[in-house]
Amino acid sequence: MWGIRSKIRKINQVSRGIWNYNVVNNFRVLSPEEIIINLTYRCNSRCVMCNIWQRKNTKEMGLEEWKTVVDDPIFRKVKYLTLSGGEPMLHPEFLEIAELFLQKGIPQKGLSVISNGFMTERVVNLTKEVAVLCKKHGVDFNISVSLDGKGRMHEQIRRIPRAFEKTSQTILELKKIQKKYGFGLGSGSLIIRPNVNKMAELEDWYKKRGIDYSFQIVGFHDTFVDNLDTKEKVNYGNNERQALLSILKKYSKPSSITDFRSYYWRDMYEMYARGSQRTTPCPFLVDQMVIDCMGDVYYCLSAPAVGNFLQEKRSIAAIYKDPLNLQKRKGMASKECLNCNSGCNVNAAIASDMKRYLWFRLTGKLWGH
Repeated sequence: MWGIRSKIRKINQVSRGIWNYNVVNNFRVLSPEEIIINLTYRCNSRCVMCNIWQRKNTKEMGLEEWKTVVDDPIFRKVKYLTLSGGEPMLHPEFLEIAELFLQKGIPQKGLSVISNGFMTERVVNLTKEVAVLCKKHGVDFNISVSLDGKGRMHEQIRRIPRAFEKTSQTILELKKIQKKYGFGLGSGSLIIRPNVNKMAELEDWYKKRGIDYSFQIVGFHDTFVDNLDTKEKVNYGNNERQALLSILKKYSKPSSITDFRSYYWRDMYEMYARGSQRTTPCPFLVDQMVIDCMGDVYYCLSAPAVGNFLQEKRSIAAIYKDPLNLQKRKGMASKECLNCNSGCNVNAAIASDMKRYLWFRLTGKLWGH
């Protein structure tokens, strides 16, 4: 059933995207159809490639504050909402906030949560409750649990004792109840220097247990993860680069007609092998955005915030559609974005910008190459 829903979602993305990206976008600013909310920056992981856990404690929005936000015009056309962090399930009012959004008809189609899975009992219990709420409101629910390696590798990267044991137990417990509660389950893995030669082992672990999975290339930014100081330690050296290129080459071969992500992998292969600039479209430049628990508004987490709705006392929609901010976003496309390796929701972007994908499938070449 979940596989059928996923295919329907892809078909909807293609048809909606072709119209919005290639026609409507030429006449007006598209309202975001997908939003990520960083619900908290509290985190119970100590990842070698991320400094979120080092943030000083500051006041984050709770249920009462979110009640003043959910009627913002920015949410009117949101079809998909992701609750992230930090570790979102560390928020003491996680369930209540999720229910608040659902009661307001946000999102219209799908709610997702990203977790590190360290708190097995809490993650499983909250997943059950959110899945029930989503079913009640006619919304699909999906949870992704991050896993960066088998055994000691995951512990080395996350710097948490028994990290693999905790995360894998959560994934397997969720797998047991997935069919009963009717939610989507997947796992995301970040490829960095320590684990790049071990990804085949992790892929095999996923396949043997029937777990959907995806990989992401590590990126370095002075915003959000604030991890520029980790680059020397976790970026790929000469010895790891060939292993990375092998992974990129493998996944750049489409596995099906709707394997849109294969375009992105081929793009990354060209970037890392030949120094080419990115051609993969990014939905955050068109109809996606991020807001966080401090009131900050982002077009993209790889770039600075463009406003703060708490401090400025204006709507998120007003900040999002501010002409000066939109000009900044337009400038990003011809500057920072050209060397960005992020694969955040590229499926949606490539499906929406279908001409690039069709050109890739017909010619074997990337758009503009």
